[in-house]
Amino acid sequence: MRLRPSFLLAGLLGVWASCSGASWAQVPRINKIDPPGWWVQFPNPMLLVHGEALNRAKFCIDGKGVKLARVQASANGHWVFLWLDIQSAPQQTLLIRAVSSDGQARSSYVLAEPSHADELITQRLKEMLGQLEVKLLDHCIVGGNQVMSFAERGLI
Repeated sequence: MRLRPSFLLAGLLGVWASCSGASWAQVPRINKIDPPGWWVQFPNPMLLVHGEALNRAKFCIDGKGVKLARVQASANGHWVFLWLDIQSAPQQTLLIRAVSSDGQARSSYVLAEPSHADELITQRLKEMLGQLEVKLLDHCIVGGNQVMSFAERGLI
């Protein structure tokens, strides 16, 4: 009995795949999202999602008032840029999903208001400047072409 070369090659590949644990399916995986958080008063963010098999996935954002405006993946599937539209979004935790026919990955992402730590550091700065007889009028956080004012929010 003589084996054809194509059967022999297919058999060897099958043995290699079963012994090595290799998988032809690549489930997307999200390892990290940059920047790590965003404030709702800032302009629309562009997120950099790090992971694996992301170029084969469709991205979905679950959150109130949030839309996925654009997606751009690297050829190797290790990163994806996500442009979000958050103009009408309240403070919340978003669910970012990468879905492919092989499975899905999920990661949460926070749209936040200024934290208690932000308020404390502003208060401490105000107190320190007061000792020098300097009045702190405002603490502004600038992002793109938008500004979040602590004075306008009554936090100073």
